[in-house]
Amino acid sequence: MNGSILPFQPPLPPVVPTIEGNVDYRLFRDQLRRIDHQLITSGLEAQLIDSDLERWLKQHPKASPKTQQTHQLHCQRALRCNIARTLLNEDLRAFATHVADQQFSFLWLAA
Repeated sequence: MNGSILPFQPPLPPVVPTIEGNVDYRLFRDQLRRIDHQLITSGLEAQLIDSDLERWLKQHPKASPKTQQTHQLHCQRALRCNIARTLLNEDLRAFATHVADQQFSFLWLAA
């Protein structure tokens, strides 16, 4: 048999309803969003990064802009990780496991 395969469009899958996540997860996510909003609008996060950067630049006067940017990002993440770790009432090892397991809002940490 010398037949040719005819292209066809596969049937569309049925519409799957959106399922909201676990209630505890949603409450935690909303709490992180509120903290994120407070950190940004209060200027507390920017103030911490500025003061740390000022100290850091005295120790590293010839740092490149890229190195400075990396340091600022680490400072921001350290603040947010410590807030989240305290909020979860976990030690460093348990919190690191949460972050590694992605049971945590990376959007919040990367804000």
